[in-house]
Amino acid sequence: GDILLFSDDIPRQLWENIKTTVQVVFLQKRDLTWNEVPGFGTIYRFSLPFALIGMARAWKRRKTPGGALLCLFFGAGLLCGILTNGVNVNRINLIFYPMVIFTGLGLDLLLSRLRFVRYGIAALYLAAFLCFAATYFGGYAERIAVSFMSDFGSAVSSVKDADADRLYITADSQYTGAWHVSEILTLFYHETDARYYQGDTPTGEMPFREKYVFDSMKNLTIDPGENAVYVLTQSDRELFDAEWFTFEDFGAYCTARPKR
Repeated sequence: GDILLFSDDIPRQLWENIKTTVQVVFLQKRDLTWNEVPGFGTIYRFSLPFALIGMARAWKRRKTPGGALLCLFFGAGLLCGILTNGVNVNRINLIFYPMVIFTGLGLDLLLSRLRFVRYGIAALYLAAFLCFAATYFGGYAERIAVSFMSDFGSAVSSVKDADADRLYITADSQYTGAWHVSEILTLFYHETDARYYQGDTPTGEMPFREKYVFDSMKNLTIDPGENAVYVLTQSDRELFDAEWFTFEDFGAYCTARPKR
């Protein structure tokens, strides 16, 4: 259903796809958090005039091998955008390579004609980069960490080497019932061997499916006498009796361990 050729209304979908492609590639509209740093766009918004100049320059040289290759590269990206419903940065990422080259070609032509602006252009890009770096490693880093569930990763990592027979890990990680997300992230943070995950259990070790339980805490019978560790959301903390468990906080998540 994402491909134009299978749309129920091809003319309408074609027009919508063209508009979306223009917005993403040229106007550099806001995209998903992990695709674009707000305020900067994909190639800096002020780079668009330079990219358009470079595009015209490449088209003028389309009969040369380099010009032809660049035009074909960009054309392939446009085709992907036009054929794909609701295209965004990650669905059309191949087009930004020629866009960067177009920008370079445009700047090269401009600076060859107006050499006196070269220091101003250099200062502009330097200032943009410094602002970008400050944002990227500052407030943006905090926002993107939430999107990639860093709190959950920290909580799961903390129980990696726990001396427990069973690890109960909330299935309500990315959303309610997202057990597969919890499992994938746990496999990543615990560096789980693929063979162990698939059932090749070393002698004396509990099988993966018995040791790791991915479920909502509300579905569990919480036994403080069991040698188990829990990774849960803060909202599920009320299910655990503080008289019998100790907690360690990790932002939106926490761990619970029976008191010995």
